[in-house]
Amino acid sequence: MKEILPDIIIVPTFGSRASMWQEITGRSRNTPGRFIFPAFTDENIYDMVLKLIGTFRWELCRTMMGVAWNDITEKSLTSEYTDYIQFYKKNHDLSEEAKEKIKVQIQKNRNMMKDIFTSDYDVWINYESKGILRLNKIARSILFRYCPLPKEQRANLAKQPAFTDLCIQMNTTRAKMAKSLTNKYAKLFKNGPIDEDMEANLIFYRDF
Repeated sequence: MKEILPDIIIVPTFGSRASMWQEITGRSRNTPGRFIFPAFTDENIYDMVLKLIGTFRWELCRTMMGVAWNDITEKSLTSEYTDYIQFYKKNHDLSEEAKEKIKVQIQKNRNMMKDIFTSDYDVWINYESKGILRLNKIARSILFRYCPLPKEQRANLAKQPAFTDLCIQMNTTRAKMAKSLTNKYAKLFKNGPIDEDMEANLIFYRDF
């Protein structure tokens, strides 16, 4: 895990939409994406940014996964979410009311998987992250795992039954990963300082 901040390009024009020009620059996967914003707008900047980040998360995962982006045997944000939307009618873990809401959501977003996800990401950040339950449990589980909230926020949400098991699973998984990485790095860098990127990766699983 490595933090790569996007390049923000402000275009000298009036507009109502922001755009994600690229999720990465060129072929290298550790390069910044490019976001374009109008210099003048009468729209809510927060809403523009949030929608853009939702789109970025989706497209970055697609790029990282390559041809397996929708292959459910290769677990990822895009593969699990696509499987959830495509087969929601057969999902016994969803109530009839939840299924009807998904149907309306799909129609509203013109069956565009990226836009369907972005609408759920909006709800995830604006409501679910504050403990206001709006998503069904399947969508919540996917977003919790692949779009994780800060540690302090997760600790607060863990007090709610809808989040308790999700928090325990994530904490357990990350603790195991941190322990495994610590042992590997101890052998790999026993004669010198740890690589900067690898250290950042360890910190991500240990502290975030």
